[in-house]
Amino acid sequence: IKSESELTVDASITAKPFFERYGFQTVKQQLVECRGAWFTNFSMRYKPQH
Repeated sequence: IKSESELTVDASITAKPFFERYGFQTVKQQLVECRGAWFTNFSMRYKPQH
């Protein structure tokens, strides 16, 4: 049985190095609004190697 699973996360600039350390790859950079302030974050993906 083969599982095609992946994990995704929207990581802040501060959290990005943490996720990279554990094998996540950046899919795209995003600009998001929260309570009237704009922030850059990163859509990231991890695909386990089986």
